[in-house]
Order: sequence, then structure tokens, then C-alpha cells
Amino acid sequence: MGWQSSWAVRTAGAQTLVLATLAWAGGPDRVPPVRAQLVTEIEPARVIRPRPRFTTLAPVLAREGQTYRYAANVLDPDREEVAFTLVRAPEGAALEGRVLVWVPTHAQAHGRQRFTLRAVDERGEAREQSWAVLARPGPRTLRQLRQTRPQVRPAE
Repeated sequence: MGWQSSWAVRTAGAQTLVLATLAWAGGPDRVPPVRAQLVTEIEPARVIRPRPRFTTLAPVLAREGQTYRYAANVLDPDREEVAFTLVRAPEGAALEGRVLVWVPTHAQAHGRQRFTLRAVDERGEAREQSWAVLARPGPRTLRQLRQTRPQVRPAE
């Protein structure tokens, strides 16, 4: 038995496919061809568009009272304009264009702070970049050190 197929779909929706087979039992002139009909629904193909891709890595260390900056850079395969939004960040962080700016406070300078930045192109294709920054305490002034030093009183 042999079969042939040729089918082109130009539009979505109901399509009819006719399958024709030839049975070769004793030769093609002894058995008539068998025909079958199949009706199926064709879904339009989803066009996969490439998403923007971050080409920079964010710094992972910050110091209390000092400005932390990260200039994000993104490559968009379609060469479209890319907009940035700050999805997750500690209090006080702000996005200025594509530059993230943050000055860690004393309360924030004791552990990791989490960030998520989203890049979206003109067609709505998006990618996120997430990272953690280890924020360390900054240098203390002599007055700050005296305020935090335990007071020792002479025994009475």
C-alpha cells in the first residue's frame, strides 16, 4: 500500500483534508483507490518573537550611605526601543532611565537586598533580571562609635 500527501494551509479555521490511498494487492487495476476525508480545525501559528536580553550584570556589593548605581544594558534582537521598570527593590531605590540608583540606609546595610528589573520592547516582549546586593555598614564617625560603645561605670 502506498500513499501521497500534499497539503497547504493558508488560513486558520476549518480545513478539509482528503487522503487517497492505493492498495496494491495484485496490482493497481484490481483494487479501486480508497478515499478518506478528514475535517480538522487549524489554529493560527503563534509567532515567536525574540525577547530583549540583558548584556550587563549588576554589582552585588553596596555600602551604607554611598550611592549604588547599576546601568542596565539590553540587546533587543528586533532593534526596538526598550523601556525599563523596577519590579522589586528596597525602599529608596529609583530608576533614572536605565540606571538604577540607591543609597542604602543604616537599617538596610545588614544583609542582602533583592532587586528585579524588567525590560519591555515595543511589541511587549519582556525579560526580567533579578539579583541580590549585599549591603554593608559604612564607616562610622568617632561620635557614632562613642554612642554605640557600652558605658563602663566604676564599681561602687
